[in-house]
Amino acid sequence: MPHHDAYGLHLADLDVTVVENSRSMQTTLRSMLANFGVRRIRTFDTGPEALTSMLADPPNVVITSWQMEPMSGARLISTMRSAEFPSLCRIPVITATAHATLSVIDRAFSVGANALLAKPLSSAVLRNRLEWLVRDAREMIEEDGRIVVDGIEHVLESRVRNSPLANAIMRASALEAMMRGRDDLAAGDETDAPQVASEAEIRREELEKRAEERAGRRLQPKPDGKERQKKAKKSRRWHGWQIDRPKGSTAA
Repeated sequence: MPHHDAYGLHLADLDVTVVENSRSMQTTLRSMLANFGVRRIRTFDTGPEALTSMLADPPNVVITSWQMEPMSGARLISTMRSAEFPSLCRIPVITATAHATLSVIDRAFSVGANALLAKPLSSAVLRNRLEWLVRDAREMIEEDGRIVVDGIEHVLESRVRNSPLANAIMRASALEAMMRGRDDLAAGDETDAPQVASEAEIRREELEKRAEERAGRRLQPKPDGKERQKKAKKSRRWHGWQIDRPKGSTAA
């Protein structure tokens, strides 16, 4: 299987296309690349302009900004990776962004970027990335009409599976399944309905019986003085020991 178009080249052999809507960043990148001895450097303000030029005269490396209008860096890379453009689909792409969040990184590699750099760029980091790129021996393969770096899908899937977001989704799914199970248990099926009804009936009968007992106690006549004394004497026990005997004598 073929490698990307810049594999095995020297920096002096590179033909680099820069797609950047900031003129000051264009100037900075052009100056850095010239200092590296890059053979040819072309700069464009927008993705459509770059695509038109690259279709007529393909480079062997593209450096593009991620946030651009009217065509974003993601759309530019995705368009280049289509198997319908055989002259562009294997050109290695380095994307640069000022918002290198995990979601942006995963998105960039999923659409086909070979490398990602965080802005502001330094000359040393850019040179190291270019030197790594020409030594990158990963093959470019076709999947569903797109050319991708071999093995990148497995890396992205592993990152997604181990991400905090994936763990949160798994916990939410488990909670939802548990709640569905509780709802099903509460609803019950036809075989459980008689048992649920009988338990409710038993509970209702117990409550009615307790209510009748309380009503009966309220209707009983109040005890006279002697009865109250007997009850008071019986109540003067503590954990089975009488406490109304003379000091020094205790009895169960």
